[in-house]
Amino acid sequence: GDRELVEFLQEEIVAEKKALVSTAVPSYLDDFAVSATKAEIKLTRSFHDEDITITMNVNHTVDNEAPVELSQSGDQPDTGELKCRPSFEVDIKVGSHVLSFTCSFSGPVDGGEQEDVFGINEVTMYEGEWGEDVYCVSGDILDGMMYDLMMNMLEERGITNEFAEQISSLCSNYEHSLYVNLLQKMQDFIKRK
Repeated sequence: GDRELVEFLQEEIVAEKKALVSTAVPSYLDDFAVSATKAEIKLTRSFHDEDITITMNVNHTVDNEAPVELSQSGDQPDTGELKCRPSFEVDIKVGSHVLSFTCSFSGPVDGGEQEDVFGINEVTMYEGEWGEDVYCVSGDILDGMMYDLMMNMLEERGITNEFAEQISSLCSNYEHSLYVNLLQKMQDFIKRK
């Protein structure tokens, strides 16, 4: 069984490496500095007197972008492009005060034009460090005008629909490189004998 798994992993690693766009994490994404540690990506920038930090974790965030259809040859299902669309935290910090947004990518809309690529799930305001006892409000119950104004606030700080798509691409490439690395580690672990 181990030998068969090693052989399969060898083939899978070759195929995944061919599909791999890049293993390098860019230093910047628009005006945000990029850093990555394990499964977490952090983007940071200054905006006037604010420090803006966007954090996301790529674990369990890959989904097919297109519905499953039969490929041209008709024998293998074409699963579409795999995209990483993690929820992300946007923290706007001034001094010790933090206005924090939890955002997530919007799902596909049937038959209509989708306005926003992402939406606000939750908003909170705290001083110092966030804790479980800090009050948070769901984006679903915010007044529509307030919600739109908060989305405008994020847009003014560079967090636009286009930027969210760039975040998804960055996360997709990074997650794919982590996946290939995991396959190689599994293969090395099994081959150790």
